[in-house]
Amino acid sequence: MRHSQIIKLITVTVTEDSIGNQVALTTERTVYANEFYVNQSEFYNASVAGLKPEKQFELYSYEYQGEPKLKHDTDTYNIIRTEKRGDKIRLTCERILADEIGSVKLIDHQLVQDLKALVETILADENVTMTAEDRAAYQAALLAAFVGW
Repeated sequence: MRHSQIIKLITVTVTEDSIGNQVALTTERTVYANEFYVNQSEFYNASVAGLKPEKQFELYSYEYQGEPKLKHDTDTYNIIRTEKRGDKIRLTCERILADEIGSVKLIDHQLVQDLKALVETILADENVTMTAEDRAAYQAALLAAFVGW
């Protein structure tokens, strides 16, 4: 069976930015795989553990290097299980709702507004110790994060 699907295996490396915040840097590597769907019994067994497996991808074992995530089409998945099958490996994946930089999307508009108000309150509080540069950086990041809300 030919590997007909293109997937991108994602490696995540955490570094620090100029003001000391941890930033996740991702590296993608393109490989070919076969796509499978999770069978019913595996789905229900995983749901007992709080997991929601959605798809499986099979590729050659030498192509997989322990990456924690993969991208297929426009969706990103966490790899929750691996199963070696001869010279191939099958990756069981759980879809995650995330934007391009890996942050969870906030869907509830009221929740977003409440979080924004909380951060603005913290930034305006004179008792919170932070340099003027850090305060300005956080305010700029807040404005950038909430564009469109």
